[in-house]
Amino acid sequence: MHVFKVGQSVVLRLEPLVRQDNYEVIRCLPEWPDGEPMYRLRSTTNRSERIVRESEIRSAGHDHRPG
Repeated sequence: MHVFKVGQSVVLRLEPLVRQDNYEVIRCLPEWPDGEPMYRLRSTTNRSERIVRESEIRSAGHDHRPG
Protein backbone atom coordinates (compact mmCIF):
# COMPACT_ATOMS: atom_id res chain seq x y z
CA MET A 1 0.00 0.00 0.00
CA HIS A 2 1.40 3.40 -0.99
CA VAL A 3 1.90 5.94 1.81
CA PHE A 4 2.50 8.93 -0.47
CA LYS A 5 -0.13 10.30 -2.85
CA VAL A 6 0.10 11.83 -6.33
CA GLY A 7 0.77 15.55 -5.97
CA GLN A 8 2.47 15.22 -2.57
CA SER A 9 5.79 17.00 -2.03
CA VAL A 10 8.67 14.77 -0.87
CA VAL A 11 12.45 14.87 -0.44
CA LEU A 12 15.06 12.16 -0.81
CA ARG A 13 16.22 10.75 2.53
CA LEU A 14 19.88 10.51 1.45
CA GLU A 15 20.37 14.07 0.15
CA PRO A 16 22.24 16.42 2.49
CA LEU A 17 19.93 19.00 4.10
CA VAL A 18 21.84 21.90 2.52
CA ARG A 19 21.00 20.78 -1.03
CA GLN A 20 17.67 19.00 -0.69
CA ASP A 21 15.51 19.29 -3.76
CA ASN A 22 11.76 18.96 -3.46
CA TYR A 23 10.06 16.40 -5.65
CA GLU A 24 6.43 15.94 -6.53
CA VAL A 25 4.96 12.44 -6.63
CA ILE A 26 3.61 12.18 -10.19
CA ARG A 27 2.73 8.48 -10.21
CA CYS A 28 2.40 5.53 -7.85
CA LEU A 29 4.09 2.52 -9.44
CA PRO A 30 3.68 -1.20 -8.76
CA GLU A 31 5.47 -2.67 -5.78
CA TRP A 32 8.86 -4.37 -5.95
CA PRO A 33 8.70 -8.15 -5.58
CA ASP A 34 9.57 -7.64 -1.88
CA GLY A 35 6.35 -5.60 -1.50
CA GLU A 36 7.90 -2.12 -1.20
CA PRO A 37 5.94 0.54 -3.12
CA MET A 38 7.64 2.52 -5.89
CA TYR A 39 7.04 6.10 -7.07
CA ARG A 40 7.84 8.30 -10.06
CA LEU A 41 8.94 11.75 -8.89
CA ARG A 42 9.56 15.05 -10.67
CA SER A 43 11.98 17.66 -9.34
CA THR A 44 10.33 20.99 -8.63
CA THR A 45 13.51 22.89 -9.60
CA ASN A 46 14.80 21.28 -12.80
CA ARG A 47 11.83 19.09 -13.82
CA SER A 48 13.96 15.93 -14.01
CA GLU A 49 12.22 12.68 -13.14
CA ARG A 50 13.32 9.64 -11.18
CA ILE A 51 11.91 6.39 -9.85
CA VAL A 52 12.42 5.60 -6.15
CA ARG A 53 11.45 3.09 -3.51
CA GLU A 54 9.22 4.31 -0.69
CA SER A 55 12.05 3.90 1.84
CA GLU A 56 14.15 6.44 -0.13
CA ILE A 57 11.79 9.40 0.40
CA ARG A 58 10.02 11.32 3.14
CA SER A 59 7.45 14.07 3.20
CA ALA A 60 8.76 17.57 2.59
CA GLY A 61 8.18 20.43 4.98
CA HIS A 62 6.52 19.96 8.33
CA ASP A 63 4.54 16.86 7.35
CA HIS A 64 7.27 14.29 8.14
CA ARG A 65 6.54 10.64 7.54
CA PRO A 66 7.02 8.51 10.65
CA GLY A 67 9.97 6.14 10.60
